[in-house]
Amino acid sequence: MSPYTAFPELKAITYDTKVTTQPDGSQFAQRTPRDPITVPKLPAPGTDEPLLRKVRRAQARAGLMYCARVDRAQAIAPPDPDTYHDNVRMAVKAYRTAAELEEHPSHRMPWYEACVRACKECERYTLLRVQSGALNSEQFHLACFERFQTEIDLLALQAEIAAAGPAPRGAAPRTELGPIPIDSTGQPTEPTFTAFPQLKAPTVRLERTPEGTKAIDEGRVPHPNLVVIGPDASPLLRAQHERANAGVAHIKRVEAGLAFGGPDPNEFNSNLTFAVQVFHAAAQLEPQLLDRVPWYEACVRTMKELEDYTTSRVAAGALQPQRADSIQFQRLSAEADLLTLLASIATLRPSAPAPSVKREPFAVDQLKPLPEPDTYTAFPEFKPVPQFPGDLSGEKRLAALLAGAKAPIATPGETPLRQLQREQTLCGLAYIAYAEGKMALYGPDPRTFSTEQAMTAEILRVAAKQEPQATNRIAWHEARIRALKEGERYAELRVRAMAIKPQMLDQARFNRLGAEIDLLLLKAGPAPAAPATTPTAAPALCPPPCICVPQCGPRVRARCGLLNRVLLRR
Repeated sequence: MSPYTAFPELKAITYDTKVTTQPDGSQFAQRTPRDPITVPKLPAPGTDEPLLRKVRRAQARAGLMYCARVDRAQAIAPPDPDTYHDNVRMAVKAYRTAAELEEHPSHRMPWYEACVRACKECERYTLLRVQSGALNSEQFHLACFERFQTEIDLLALQAEIAAAGPAPRGAAPRTELGPIPIDSTGQPTEPTFTAFPQLKAPTVRLERTPEGTKAIDEGRVPHPNLVVIGPDASPLLRAQHERANAGVAHIKRVEAGLAFGGPDPNEFNSNLTFAVQVFHAAAQLEPQLLDRVPWYEACVRTMKELEDYTTSRVAAGALQPQRADSIQFQRLSAEADLLTLLASIATLRPSAPAPSVKREPFAVDQLKPLPEPDTYTAFPEFKPVPQFPGDLSGEKRLAALLAGAKAPIATPGETPLRQLQREQTLCGLAYIAYAEGKMALYGPDPRTFSTEQAMTAEILRVAAKQEPQATNRIAWHEARIRALKEGERYAELRVRAMAIKPQMLDQARFNRLGAEIDLLLLKAGPAPAAPATTPTAAPALCPPPCICVPQCGPRVRARCGLLNRVLLRR
């Protein structure tokens, strides 16, 4: 396990395995947890419960049903390596959502402790697979990185409890989490809860013609048009507009593909989930909160469309039932966002009607099969790192990516929170170091490159967030932009080679512009009052003697040849 934890009393799950011999001579192994993760029952609903709380309750119920289905499956079969980490991440989201229903911070403790235990179990499972050679070593660092985040959240909750004081006496009423009624095909026998029954999902009907199969859309409500910006718009507004435009281009390309053969089961989920991000980005361009409502309604309709599609595939036996729970969880999150927006609008003071803004429809003829040579960037000085074998060594690649960023070092008397943040940053940097070392040796792997770039960007975002001084965050955001520009350049090369669809490049640009927007917002904030005082050291990398078979022990970061503890050199 990782060398540090702020909560050693919270242990990973241990199992007893019982092997039973069947009458035909075959053997059946069943795992029984000795110390399973236990969570409290959900708080009982009140008589006049607000609609937002009803949505959160339904969302928590869907997430906990997902966890219950996964637990039942893992009781009779080993965990599925392809979905295990996603299952743990979903469990953490479900526990956090359920914790929001608690009235007092102290009642949230069991939920946050369950998050820590679930991530420790994931960390243990990942370490075993790394030691057996089934996973690369950087996956262990990623598991540690995510576990540290749950411990940081638990420490923050303890501070909130200390400030709030003791909880009122008397146990709050609780309610059992009853099973969702389903028929023999796995379909729910009662309609799922929605706060917006008037927002209907479109239906797609396949029609066979002599020319081939066509998908007929019925009941689809078009999303609003984007706001037009002037030629003298600020770099921030320009970046926001370009980002929304790239996202809408992705949506239009997907819709054009749907007209020929219906949804692709391998991409439909990710395409609609990404569309929700696009609608949120487009809503940020609206000068008035009221004008954001149609975009948020589009999010709800999109998630309802995905929920209907997923439910039909579960009924057909193509997906496991918990996949429908996961999509319902996300759809209810979109409804909660819309309710929160409507509540904010209701608190506004009446004022004169705002002048209407100019809008423009997205011209479908702008979609070109090949990418444009020059695209907008607010930071042309940040260049992507060369990504082919022999261009740069692993050490030079890491130095070019993290130019100016400083890794935190241990200080005497540091708080448990600061130690957790430091360990999380170092685990994240170890993940990046392994990825850069592989890139220097072999070049980008088309199967994992986009995932590794997304995780690198997320690690750098978290590292920036943990810096106490705003000036120290800038270098991390700059590194994040360089990483996403590298991913965008690779996507462009693969689009030109016709190896991937053009909308993948739109998605890469959308993500890169999101990082540029974060840096522009940081630079537009108030100037720092004092220079940084946290001791730091520049991260470095030693290329490994062998990267194919890492010799990993309980302290992976200390023993793997790639890092060789140079990252921790002071």
